[in-house]
Amino acid sequence: ATIALGRNSESIVVDEKKTAIECIEYLKEQRLGVFTFIPLDSVKVKPLSESMRQVGGSFQLAIDILNFDKGIMKGLLYALGNTLVCDTIDEATKEVFGGNTAHKKMKVVTLDGSVIHKSGFMEGGIGKFHDQAGRWNDKELDHLKKRRDQLFQ
Repeated sequence: ATIALGRNSESIVVDEKKTAIECIEYLKEQRLGVFTFIPLDSVKVKPLSESMRQVGGSFQLAIDILNFDKGIMKGLLYALGNTLVCDTIDEATKEVFGGNTAHKKMKVVTLDGSVIHKSGFMEGGIGKFHDQAGRWNDKELDHLKKRRDQLFQ
């Protein structure tokens, strides 16, 4: 999921823009850095392209294979859009560069973390992807959620 989320992998989904503004003010006051917030009440989400569900092979929409709280669906739709996931880079390149012309402008992420972006540029290899994939573990996430709840009491 980290690779599929791309630049939004560390974005924070909040209920409304008022909450985002309060968080930003807090970050400024405490000099804690800069974060990106996705407010569910105002973020603009493009509709999913149903044709992406029909690509075939091992291709699946990223949003369809993730487990998440449905309350943040709009935030994930914003971050993921029509991103597809497939098994291998070979399968991805065949579809994007040689397959159906309707699928030429799509972002595809493979199971090993390689990416073909909508523009056609590609990323892959080892290192960066493995570091990002292990960034969040359940224990750390639970700790962060508790800390968040303490801050908003």
